Amino acid sequence: MLDRYLTGTPSSFTYVWSRNGTPIAGATSRTYAVHTGDEGLTLTCTVTAATATGAKSSATSKGVAVGVPHVVAHGRPVG
Repeated sequence: MLDRYLTGTPSSFTYVWSRNGTPIAGATSRTYAVHTGDEGLTLTCTVTAATATGAKSSATSKGVAVGVPHVVAHGRPVG
């Protein structure tokens, strides 16, 4: 939750997505598309709100673990 004591209406928001606590290069949009390199890791997003007077407040989301898909093994190709 953004600091409830931030006075004034936020005029801008910035976003920084992180993988296991390390910022992801170029991941600064409101949304983030998960990549295969994220499998088995935890993603978070830190949002910073700023007012016209320069006051800022940040909050980081709870981590979301990215699952690893289960691939069913099949026998040898026949044919």
